[in-house]
Amino acid sequence: MTDGEGLALLLLVLLAARRSAHVELAAGWVWPVPSWNGLLPQISQAFEDPRHLGVDILYRAAGRWTAPADTPIVAANAGTVTQVYRSPRGWSVVLDHGPVFSFYQHMESTTVKRGQRVAAGERLGTMGADPLDAQHVRHLHFELWQRVGADVARLDPQPIMAPWSVLSWIQ
Repeated sequence: MTDGEGLALLLLVLLAARRSAHVELAAGWVWPVPSWNGLLPQISQAFEDPRHLGVDILYRAAGRWTAPADTPIVAANAGTVTQVYRSPRGWSVVLDHGPVFSFYQHMESTTVKRGQRVAAGERLGTMGADPLDAQHVRHLHFELWQRVGADVARLDPQPIMAPWSVLSWIQ
């Protein structure tokens, strides 16, 4: 086998691992957006590899997607904050949960610092809108990443989140 063939085989193995990665996370996990005024958070845009590598979460009320100001974003499970940064897409937070990472994007503000330990359901910040989105709809972009050797695979959060608890938020 030539070096080129070996590299091609390695890339195929890594790509297969990225596509087939699956994990079940149920006990102790919560939706990163709590219920509000009797409305459950819903996924408005699904995972679509490679175009949209997470899900968008907000509320559906009176036939439209919405979220009030100061909607809390909470940790989906206990973990360590590995990243807190502002980008052109708003504030982002990454939590390390051991076998997986959770990624929260389009936040208006954050309340955590890098290296901080957080509990499941602990507030990470507030929901914002993607500044690059012309409609400026307030929502959370949420991703799950799984370690696959030295690589990280992006997981479709929707089926994994189905058994998770939903916390309540009273404004």
